Amino acid sequence: MQKGYGEECLFSRSWPLPQTIVAELGEISRFPGARQLMGYGGIVASEHSSGESTRRGGITKTGNAHLRRVVVEAAWASRHRPNVGGALRKRQEVVSEEVREIAWKAQHRLHARYRKLTPRGKEKGEVVTAIGRELLGFIWAIGVKVEAAQKETERRVARGEFLYAARILQEAAWVAVERRMERRILEPPMR
Repeated sequence: MQKGYGEECLFSRSWPLPQTIVAELGEISRFPGARQLMGYGGIVASEHSSGESTRRGGITKTGNAHLRRVVVEAAWASRHRPNVGGALRKRQEVVSEEVREIAWKAQHRLHARYRKLTPRGKEKGEVVTAIGRELLGFIWAIGVKVEAAQKETERRVARGEFLYAARILQEAAWVAVERRMERRILEPPMR
């Protein structure tokens, strides 16, 4: 995992969840949207449609089982009220303000969703699975932002290295021209 990838600012506990997610997903920007990522994780509702009728069932479980298990496990943390403790604050120091805002919004939204769904009589497992699905959406948003920033940094570095190499080549060319000029001055012309 690249240092300061961004997902680590979502989770209050220091465990290998962000590393696992990044390892399972690879490049997050390969998914055009959050729904495609949720589908890849197999954490979307199944559907049985025929004509006018549409019936939705449980989650499909057709995607990456390891990713699904880890995200649902992380979703259990939304039971607790949102806060930024010392360890989380330290992990958030390396990410941009924009990523921190998304993470804070995620904590509040997921906690509110948990508090809203549990009194309705839903089973806790179903509630946490629904929250895990939304968590994947926030992970996608953070991952795309961080990858875009990393690509921009790499592009700037590559451009800087190119300009540096071009400057060295230009200096070498000037040295070669100066040497040729010195030879012409020192050597008598051939007839």
